[in-house]
Amino acid sequence: MFVWMLFSLSSIFSFKKKAGCLLACWSIWALNAQNKIPDDTLNMVYNKQTFAVYIFKAKAPKGTVLLLHGWHLPASDWWTKTHVIDTLIKNGFQVVCPDLDKCCYNDSVFSNTDPRYKNYPTRQWFRTALLNRLQKQGYFNPNQTNHVVGISTGSRGAALLLSDYPGLFNTAVLLSGDYDQTQMPNDGLMTACYGPYSKNKTRWQRTDNPVFYASKVLSRILLIHGKNDSIVPYQQSERYYHQLKSLNKKVEFVLVPNAGHDYILWSKQLLNYLHLMR
Repeated sequence: MFVWMLFSLSSIFSFKKKAGCLLACWSIWALNAQNKIPDDTLNMVYNKQTFAVYIFKAKAPKGTVLLLHGWHLPASDWWTKTHVIDTLIKNGFQVVCPDLDKCCYNDSVFSNTDPRYKNYPTRQWFRTALLNRLQKQGYFNPNQTNHVVGISTGSRGAALLLSDYPGLFNTAVLLSGDYDQTQMPNDGLMTACYGPYSKNKTRWQRTDNPVFYASKVLSRILLIHGKNDSIVPYQQSERYYHQLKSLNKKVEFVLVPNAGHDYILWSKQLLNYLHLMR
């Protein structure tokens, strides 16, 4: 387990680089932001902290779309930097946007999990508290058509939820995600969640590893990644694609030339492929 005083400079730089890359795109996409604001907000508690879950409603909805943001990115980016929500509502979908800050979508925490990461919701909480409450309110009805979209770490979370709930989501659009932590043994976020790779190899290989659980997936998946992504290498999507393909899953992979890890890629590609969500 590493703590703040032992953070490597490379890990800190990686986190700051990720945030800086996204902030640089703000001026470009702010002018194109949609006007829609949430119709409802659920305040959910985890470990004595409150996390907002924003909901956008549609008339006569045919299903619900779950939007999962990237690490330490605000959920409001979905409606301030893209037109995704407007488009989904026009297509008859309700939209749910949890704001989970630095959540890494780990199912649980361990004795050597960085203490700071114990303050962010786990996937177990997502299933037992959040999704359970949403379904009681009529969202993610298994008899309707539901989809999930993720960017960056949110794509990792979406991929794991596909394995947790086979059949609940018809389609998943996953952008710039990481799906096999063993291929990035020095990654700061994964080390914070699972402890050092050298001492916890089995945990890294099996626990919360989307590639390991790919056999459980029933949804159709579209993977999108920028070839010039300096935050999450495109080989992460490539590896997940090949694993799913080897299991005869319904999956496609779009590698975008000259694209990085930002809303320039995400907003444009989402609008290109939202028609998959019917």
